[in-house]
Amino acid sequence: MIRTSIRIKFLIYLSILLLTLSTTSLTGQRTGLDLLDHKSRVDIPFEIHNGLILIKLKMNGINLNFLYDTGAENTILFKREIAVVLGMKSSRRVKLIGSSLNNFIYGYIVHNVYFQFQSNVSRYENIIVLEENIFDLQQVLGLHVDGLIGGSFFRNTGVKIDYKKQIITIYHPAKNKMNLDDYSEIPVQFHDHKPYIQAYIEKYDGTSQNIRLLIDTGSSIPLILHANVDSSLIAPDHLTKGHIGVGISGALIGTVGIVKKIGFSEFSFDEVITSLQDFEYITPEEASKTRHGIIGNDMLNRFTVYIDYSRNQIFLKPGKKYNKSFSYDKSGLIISAVGLDFNQYFIQAVVPASPAEKAGLLAGDEILSVNSVSTSFLSLNQIQRTLKRKEGTTIRIKISRKGKKQTFFVVLEDMLTKTKSKTE
Repeated sequence: MIRTSIRIKFLIYLSILLLTLSTTSLTGQRTGLDLLDHKSRVDIPFEIHNGLILIKLKMNGINLNFLYDTGAENTILFKREIAVVLGMKSSRRVKLIGSSLNNFIYGYIVHNVYFQFQSNVSRYENIIVLEENIFDLQQVLGLHVDGLIGGSFFRNTGVKIDYKKQIITIYHPAKNKMNLDDYSEIPVQFHDHKPYIQAYIEKYDGTSQNIRLLIDTGSSIPLILHANVDSSLIAPDHLTKGHIGVGISGALIGTVGIVKKIGFSEFSFDEVITSLQDFEYITPEEASKTRHGIIGNDMLNRFTVYIDYSRNQIFLKPGKKYNKSFSYDKSGLIISAVGLDFNQYFIQAVVPASPAEKAGLLAGDEILSVNSVSTSFLSLNQIQRTLKRKEGTTIRIKISRKGKKQTFFVVLEDMLTKTKSKTE
């Protein structure tokens, strides 16, 4: 049996699998440069859904949707039924350690799977197919998600993530040296094709601490701190209950707060929305060797990001949105999408003492319209953006509860600011 480390990230809008398996067993003899096929660079378009990078591709000729996750090493297919339909033959079954050391799931290594991004951008890759799809990302994201692409897929190449243009550009490190004049190099260490940077955080009382953070495009939120990794780790100020993600058992209500400042290299951010999440899949002693937390897309998308997997370097170029304030849900609603087109929306959970709870909304309510617009015309992403509007905005929500239609008015509140005012 191969001992495999696996982490399950219960992040906002996302429940996703990460694992570390012996890289050699998956990558074989391929260098990663075969994706370029003698070209100096290629472009791969992507879409952003709920803060996550979604790539439309073909796998063995079938159209699928994969997430690009710099916080994962390997490429993973969530749905075994796809592998069955395609007649994929696995080489062996591997045991994966779950979010609790007492829980295990299994997967299969499949060799020589053909990935095609465009007519002239393709390569073969070894992947892991989950024995059982324990995730239901469709409900969380409101669209089909079939798997993820980890960092080892782009090994030995340079990867530029342009959030504004929504293009990933793959560079041959020898044939095309990217112009980095406007970029700043960030000190980084790579482990299993995953990048970790040194950063610092400050609290309102003036205390500060150096921390190690994973650069993770598989997270949509700006910052997560693992409170149980280091007993001296500075917790965010002005803590309140909030939605930190969706797990196997349903919506997760956890702790959200504000870090006065986070900085790395020459860049810094004030008033950063931060989630606290225990690092449960390994012991704190093991976790402290790895990281104190995660930087996600809501911070990364303020830059153009260049990851040089061939030289283990990261460069950042700030964009116009660099100083944009961080936003978050101000309603307390956790919503899931169902149906063939994912345009039926149900309240999965309600944060205690939130505006949604005060208005009278309950878990299980079906949302029929938002501000008089039928949900048949709204995506989950559009609904969630509406719930991030400024404090004091009234949102009119029509629901169906046990066959009875009712209308509720939710007045959005900046719950973190209110908590802050009470403590000062």
